[in-house]
Amino acid sequence: MVTRVRISAARSRDGIRGVFRSAGGASWPVLAVISAGGALGALARYGLAVAFPARPGGFPWSTLAW
Repeated sequence: MVTRVRISAARSRDGIRGVFRSAGGASWPVLAVISAGGALGALARYGLAVAFPARPGGFPWSTLAW
């Protein structure tokens, strides 16, 4: 599912919360949790790449373990 974000040029009376609203209704805490999950996933992939390095010229298979 793709969620588009509408950004209005004018500042609304609600301040920044009124300016950035997602079309699907996702709130900022939900987006923060999704962002945190992405950051943790990136760290996990990096840790696996360090723990199980790929051979020179080879494919980094450890990133597909999760």
